[in-house]
Amino acid sequence: MAEQDVQSCPSFAGAHGGGLPMSRSVACRRGGGFTLYELLIVLAVSAILLGQTLPAMQNMLERQRLLARGQLLQSGLQLARSEAIRGNRTVWVCALNSKVNLEIQGCQPGTASAGNWGEGMLVFADAPSRPNGRYDSGERLHHLLFNSAKVQLSANRQDFAFTAHGRLHSGPVPRFHLRTPGGQCHSLLLQPSGKAQWCSQDNCCG
Repeated sequence: MAEQDVQSCPSFAGAHGGGLPMSRSVACRRGGGFTLYELLIVLAVSAILLGQTLPAMQNMLERQRLLARGQLLQSGLQLARSEAIRGNRTVWVCALNSKVNLEIQGCQPGTASAGNWGEGMLVFADAPSRPNGRYDSGERLHHLLFNSAKVQLSANRQDFAFTAHGRLHSGPVPRFHLRTPGGQCHSLLLQPSGKAQWCSQDNCCG
């Protein structure tokens, strides 16, 4: 059977008790893998690089969540406006009030924290027999659920309405503020025409 070609490091003790030259000793030792000292250096450099990149990654993830929540909010408002125009009727939008199991209870009561839209958005239209501008069972058109732990959402109004022409019904112009736990934020303003306009700068929640 042919002899296998195996390379090995010779003993450090020579035939006459002498050691191997330093260069060969280091080469043989390194052939077996990293030393503890080298491993510690690699771990230290990795920790430094991770510490520098982790905050940037967290900021990027927060920004993505902020943009996604903003797009969801804008889509919900556009849908409510479209429902008003399509149905030739007044359509209401309010801060959602839901139970722990996410069952819809209606709009946030007047005693709730002013402008808190953290649970979501409710879109409804009054039944012809109850034109009171308040949510009653069976009047829901659409609703959105939000996760306030990821992005906080607030506004200067608890509810407002779109007319059959798609314009805001009355009262102050609604202004929404979105903010992440890290402090990134955007603002969305509903114009009297009913169209949404985003703030053009970051950190504009004021």
